[in-house]
Amino acid sequence: PTVEEVLNLTVNQVNEPENLISYKELSVEYPKHIILELKNFTKNKKLNDLVFVNIKGEKVERTHLNNCFNRACSKLP
Repeated sequence: PTVEEVLNLTVNQVNEPENLISYKELSVEYPKHIILELKNFTKNKKLNDLVFVNIKGEKVERTHLNNCFNRACSKLP
């Protein structure tokens, strides 16, 4: 999946019984513990809600994500 597909992931795309996440053009099987963590993380969300949101409850912007990665990388030895 692309970064955009992950950032646009909604709760209803996570299929717990089959450990799958359905993206635009494919479904990916993940380890059960990952799916369980996602389900726990989203337990108070509605089916059409985004899984990953910012502090304001809005979609995470790709530029913000890139900036976070850049800051984290700059702290590596």
